[in-house]
Amino acid sequence: MSELHKAVQAEIAIHTPTVAPPFAVLTARRRARNRRRTGAAAVVSALAVAAIAIVPSMVTNGSTAPSHTAAAGDRDLFDFSVQATDPTNPPAPGRVAVNKCLALPGISQVGLRDSYPEQYGGRVTGRHNAGALKACVGAAAGWAVTLVPVSDTTPAPRTPPVAGDPATWRVDESRPPGADDRTFTALVSRIRCSGGVTGEVFAPAVVETAEEVVVTFTVVPIDPGPHPCPGNDQVPYEVTLSAPLGQRALIDGTCVPPSARTRAFCDAPRRWPLP
Repeated sequence: MSELHKAVQAEIAIHTPTVAPPFAVLTARRRARNRRRTGAAAVVSALAVAAIAIVPSMVTNGSTAPSHTAAAGDRDLFDFSVQATDPTNPPAPGRVAVNKCLALPGISQVGLRDSYPEQYGGRVTGRHNAGALKACVGAAAGWAVTLVPVSDTTPAPRTPPVAGDPATWRVDESRPPGADDRTFTALVSRIRCSGGVTGEVFAPAVVETAEEVVVTFTVVPIDPGPHPCPGNDQVPYEVTLSAPLGQRALIDGTCVPPSARTRAFCDAPRRWPLP
């Protein structure tokens, strides 16, 4: 075949229409394309989930909680308290992390309780949101969270408007706690003279360790100025623990140093077992 003939055949081949591929080949191509699209959608979903996890770390102000975002059928309510596990020296980075946790979805009625140790309280809607709060605080160095299920009709624990007045407490010996109990009754008494009236008791700060449970109460503030001091009444308050009491000691946080240094009336801080 001459070179001229080869050139002519090549030019003809360029302009010859391409034969359509078999139907099986077209089907295989379409399936491969669908798989790629499905994979892309999965990646987008994963990125969306990751973004949800990243958003709390971008929050800079936890003072205003977002609106509830619990899914339909997940309207369970939980009261929570977030407290420093080392009352004498709560780490600053942990406090920053906790403020971000308090801005997670589903959290409301957040307040800082002026108590010892430092404690935040509020309410979270939805089990998923409660689990997210627990995981978030668990990752914050030096802080712990306690969640207590409540019903729709149960009011959230009131937090002090500015600062609660200090109070001391003792165990109700008529109903002493057992090792398997997760609740006990504390008899709370205002420290400051107030005409014999303790008044409203705020939800306590509760810090649990393997050896002890430190419970710190405050009560609603009263007007400044002198008040009669006949000795204030004792208000019963049921304290709920995150685990059975076991052999742990119950400690009055108001009478633990350094807070107790300014409380000459404090005796030994252990409230149970009795000395």
